[in-house]
Amino acid sequence: MKKKNLISLTIAFAFLILGTTGILLWLKQKAHPIEMAHTIFGLMFVGFAIFHIVNNWDSITGYSKSKKTGSFQKEFIFASILALVILVGALTEVLEPVAEFGRIFAKGGRPKNFGINFEEKITNDKIAGKDIFLLVQKNQEDAFSKIAVSIQDTTGKLIDQIVELNPKAEGPQANLFINSKTKAKAPYDLVVELSNPKESSSKKFRINSDQSGVYRLSTDSSLKIKQILFEIK
Repeated sequence: MKKKNLISLTIAFAFLILGTTGILLWLKQKAHPIEMAHTIFGLMFVGFAIFHIVNNWDSITGYSKSKKTGSFQKEFIFASILALVILVGALTEVLEPVAEFGRIFAKGGRPKNFGINFEEKITNDKIAGKDIFLLVQKNQEDAFSKIAVSIQDTTGKLIDQIVELNPKAEGPQANLFINSKTKAKAPYDLVVELSNPKESSSKKFRINSDQSGVYRLSTDSSLKIKQILFEIK
């Protein structure tokens, strides 16, 4: 049995299975067996690829550098730039629309109305302070923006983080019902931030009273928010 042949064939089969499970994950078929197979064969692919690189190191360096001048080959430079651009695009979520496009092929297709989806969050429930409630509803066309809410004093110093941005969240993001607590005493600023792969925006709302009641906070075009309700209980 030839070691080179065994390694090459194992890598080929691992790549085939990785490609298949990768497409299924792109189509949002995230069943646990699919995710598990993708992870296991990914590890196998990396392990055997290391042996493959070691066995073919001379050939790889030949592709990378010119034997005559010692300079990097154009192909190596182009491949490196392409890989770097894709990596940066993925890490900064610029390529999120590409990653999420497969959702339209999933069962039920793309959700037709993102604007009416709400997620309830309970935060800061263990701190001493007054109970507050927030409703944050985005504009319907801004479905992919993530929401963060904090409370600052009038100098901009953080008092309480009500909701943090979730960097791992994928796809359309729900509007929020938030039950929380704050140590703040009026006057203070309620800060709402929206963030998506293309842009980020934030707005401060001055709260001048500690009196119990529901306040509809005024929004404008600087923040793609349909409505914000703030209740002091």
